[in-house]
Amino acid sequence: MPSPNSRKQLGYTFAAILVTLYGSAYAIRPLFLCQSLFGEYSTFEPNIAAGNSSHATPRDYGARGDAITVTDGTISSGSAHFTSAVAAFGAADAGKAIVVSGAGSSGNALVAIISTVTGPTNVTLSATASTTVSRARADYGTDDTAAVRSCVQHSTLLGGRCTINAGARFMMSNASTTIRVAGANVAGGTIDGKGTLIFAPQGPLTAGSNDRLFYIASSEAAGPFPVRAGPIARGATSFTAQNSIDAAQLSRGDWVIMTEKDSGATDVIYSDWLQISSVVGTTVNIVSPLRMSFPNARTFNTSGSPAACLPASPCGLSFRKLTNIAHALTIKDINIIVPNVINGNGASGIVTRDTRGIHIHNVTCDDASSNCYAGYLDQGLVFVDNHMNSAVYPEFASQVDTTAIGNHMNQTGSDLHGFVAPQTGGLLIDFGTGFSTFDGNTIGNNLQACVTLLSGVHDISLGGNTCGRTSFGTGSACILVRGSYRNTIERNICPGGDGVSSFGITLGDSLGFTLNISSFANSVRGNRVRGYVTLYDVGGADVLETDH
Repeated sequence: MPSPNSRKQLGYTFAAILVTLYGSAYAIRPLFLCQSLFGEYSTFEPNIAAGNSSHATPRDYGARGDAITVTDGTISSGSAHFTSAVAAFGAADAGKAIVVSGAGSSGNALVAIISTVTGPTNVTLSATASTTVSRARADYGTDDTAAVRSCVQHSTLLGGRCTINAGARFMMSNASTTIRVAGANVAGGTIDGKGTLIFAPQGPLTAGSNDRLFYIASSEAAGPFPVRAGPIARGATSFTAQNSIDAAQLSRGDWVIMTEKDSGATDVIYSDWLQISSVVGTTVNIVSPLRMSFPNARTFNTSGSPAACLPASPCGLSFRKLTNIAHALTIKDINIIVPNVINGNGASGIVTRDTRGIHIHNVTCDDASSNCYAGYLDQGLVFVDNHMNSAVYPEFASQVDTTAIGNHMNQTGSDLHGFVAPQTGGLLIDFGTGFSTFDGNTIGNNLQACVTLLSGVHDISLGGNTCGRTSFGTGSACILVRGSYRNTIERNICPGGDGVSSFGITLGDSLGFTLNISSFANSVRGNRVRGYVTLYDVGGADVLETDH
């Protein structure tokens, strides 16, 4: 999965994307990345033992939960001497982690250790500032990473519960801060509580490693393997592997993810989860008929030329077998704070990959570094009633059966963002996401576009969402759709946007792919769109009905 921080670059290059609106179809080249679970379809489920469960808190594992925030921090460029009139430092604070917002390079956060306490208002840090700041926010406390990780992993592996202690503020700050939730027995389990986790990793951030607080992921045990040439039609009950040795790795009840990747898009643009019923030679029979067609029109390629086509992520049509599937895990009620920590990559709050039925509910997240949430190739995600303000939009990529309802994003006045101009777009529904619902969400003032559907998004409901004002130079869009099909866009509120080429709701084909995807069979109806130069930009292959 591409680094979540790479998506932040979209903001710096959007001028190249949203230009010549009347002469092009928004030529976008992406720069990366309440019941679902196949509804009525029957599935084979493993026998999960329910008797072994536990309930613990981070303090049961020795966490201190003693993080403190001050807002009068002062440090000079080139100096390690930090002062705060209200901090009341004591000898016990030596060795604690500290993050000073704005004092790092290019105005990012400075992450360090308190080396020496020289007085109640003065400490010496393990690193020097690159930027002079005063009246700066600083968070410091005992690094509780190991204890929080033990609580989460030990409890969820047993289908139990880890409760982040109410009122406690846990500093998560070492070189391997990520809490990975994965393993053979991750089935069920809850992470909840009213406590706060402050995520500020020490040292360089490596994509997929320590650049995310929670990483919930299944294992891809085998593959991706090529599928025999020729399209696979919607309604098909089997597919054919290219090689019998690949098909032989599959057994009744296994889950696979079938994906088709375009080298021009540099990512998956068709995706779905399939469960195996039987295998005969190279013929792989599946439990339920395919819900979508796969064109299988792109050459299978793992050569690395073009660079997007890698053995771990081949271009063309392939399938990958999953094991140790992380599913039915719930994260709810907790608070996450991520200062503007950027060191190679940005830092994200919650990242999911290859998961089933994950519930994220009523989570409050302020992330000045990257995105509060990013998901890839998940099935059945339920994402409801969350409050998330972040430097990079939440991203739902190549997911199926996602339910995202009643969320609040880009709300001004948070601890880290304050009352400032919007820093990012609102909501990104990306690359092959399908059979999903994104309804009733509230998105504050936003940059570039309030809601974006990019390339291969299909069969989703985008309804009843309320957008704030969209800002972006010469042109902005409230709802921007490219290369997507069979979606229903209705009852959304778009109050206006900046620029002489602004669009309310705009649909068009993808451009720049090996094989482009046409915009067709999208229904646009009953939306309230005001304050854009062009209210609707909808082609003949889509359906536009009267707004209200």
